[in-house]
Amino acid sequence: MKKVKTGKELFSKAEGWQEIFDSISDMVFMLDKDFRIRKVNRAFCKAIKKSPQDLIGRRCYRILHKSNRPWKVCPCLRTFKGKKAHTAEVLDPKLGIPLLVSTSPIFDKGKKLVYAVHIARDISIQKQAEKVIEDLSRFPDENPNPVLRITRNGEIIYKNKAVDSVLKRAGLKRGDVFRILPAQIKKVAADSLRTGRRFHNMRARVGSRVYSYSLSPEKKRYYVNLYAIDITEREKVDTALKKRSQEQEALNDKIREKMNLIQEKDQRLFDTSEELKNTNSELITARDRLEIIVNQMGEGLLVINDKKEIELINDRAKEILGFGKRSAVPEGYKKLFVLQLWKELHKSEKVILKKELTIERPREATLMVTLAHLHSAAPAGGFVAVIRDITAEKKIERLKSDFVANVSHEIRSPMAPMKDALSLVVDGTAGPLTPEQKKFLSILDENMDRLTRLINDLLNLSKIEAGRMELKKEDVKIASLVKDTVDSIKVYAARKKIALSVEMDDALPRPMCDRDRITQVIINLVMNAVKFTPEGGKIAVRCRLLTASGKKIVQVSVTDTGPGMLQEEADLLFNRFKQLVATDKVKGTGLGLAISKAIIDLHGGKIWVESEEGKGSTFKFTLPV
Repeated sequence: MKKVKTGKELFSKAEGWQEIFDSISDMVFMLDKDFRIRKVNRAFCKAIKKSPQDLIGRRCYRILHKSNRPWKVCPCLRTFKGKKAHTAEVLDPKLGIPLLVSTSPIFDKGKKLVYAVHIARDISIQKQAEKVIEDLSRFPDENPNPVLRITRNGEIIYKNKAVDSVLKRAGLKRGDVFRILPAQIKKVAADSLRTGRRFHNMRARVGSRVYSYSLSPEKKRYYVNLYAIDITEREKVDTALKKRSQEQEALNDKIREKMNLIQEKDQRLFDTSEELKNTNSELITARDRLEIIVNQMGEGLLVINDKKEIELINDRAKEILGFGKRSAVPEGYKKLFVLQLWKELHKSEKVILKKELTIERPREATLMVTLAHLHSAAPAGGFVAVIRDITAEKKIERLKSDFVANVSHEIRSPMAPMKDALSLVVDGTAGPLTPEQKKFLSILDENMDRLTRLINDLLNLSKIEAGRMELKKEDVKIASLVKDTVDSIKVYAARKKIALSVEMDDALPRPMCDRDRITQVIINLVMNAVKFTPEGGKIAVRCRLLTASGKKIVQVSVTDTGPGMLQEEADLLFNRFKQLVATDKVKGTGLGLAISKAIIDLHGGKIWVESEEGKGSTFKFTLPV
């Protein structure tokens, strides 16, 4: 009777584990050594449009590849042969999308391989980004960096305008191209055309500048493409970073030691679970196999039911929260922690929510928590929480931010006297100049201004990341602030004959905000619009009073008639150092929008972009009233 009861209990628990298995967004299935499918999750069934009944017991290669034998590049085949985990990128002909596939072996007590777990993730967006980079390389004339083409005989059959600029700055003639290239370039080009290999990080010094060259053969191997990037400033920063990296290496060693200890504990836990599985082999169910996988996870896992009770917490989760693996988590702590996670998930409208949390007891730690509903049809029900300890990572980030701030400050200090001295020379105070000298000094002046803006952006970003940016909030007349700010930069629009207009709602309220920081955001958005709007275009700045969720907000929008972009690309614009367009005419640091977003977030508002390729873009931000 006891054995029957235990079987029923395990069957009931297996149903609960199936729900967890199905909540995983990646496509997961389990194979035996005959490549027969033994377990599938909901995401996999949905992707290939088949039910579990249609898949269980059938060989995977018959279903996925319509073949009588395993796929030659199948990662599971390599796992069964090598008895090791394997990861590879594959283009699945059945689904027609690129996948990142990871396979892991499962052994019985006798260390005999019995199953393989196959996990596939859709990486279409990553591949699209790589395609964009590849497409940009097809237009060398628009590339601001030097681009050349060299034949097998060492003959230069093409060079873009940037090559002539490098020669001119170095005081060389147009025929002296090989003097700015690495000494071994002809031999490397011949090797590349013979073998089809690509070569990277070949360096050459041209005067005071340092260039890094990358070489790749053309598809039919008639010639090689040679790309150069000016890495002079990066070399200076690398020298400073090497010094700091020595200090960080000790910290990295400690992290590696901790990781090794965690891996050893995971292995001991796996061995123990394997012994238990062999002792009770007649009662092994799908739940037991899933439990092995969960307890090998490097992240903490919690399953919370609709009564806000913890149904499952793995050992790693206990360690992250500061409790021993075999210690019981106090009920009071459970309720507080679960209630915090519950509020975070249910106040968000997202199906899957990633959130950074800080805990203070029983240990101080910073956690990255991923929350997902157990049942999409019942969002008010239970959920799964995956937690990862990022305390060490945050410490390294703070060290990095402090380092960037210090380096930026040290670079900015000599900029003011250099700028003043250059102004004296340009104004003729230090003596008369030829038109050619004035031209080059003007270029130098513009680049110094650009370097100053970059340094200021880095310092602002460092303050934001360190949480040291303070807001001086006051009662601001938003209509006057927007109008005065736009009026101050109309001259830039006039240079391109762009019509810049301002529209205001009547009787706008006076929100509490930092006047200087909001001015900085408006300038960033309008100047971006001026950069990307063609000559003769239009830019409209609007300020409106709206109501959202029963609360009044002020919305400021900037609409242009520029080239626009795909919405999925537009969503990446607020990342640091992100620019979707980079030409000689449109330059920037890639930090302006990231800083603007941080400022609006500090005000409790929102900022976003709405765009359509070929039809312009609209940037909007809101401020609470």
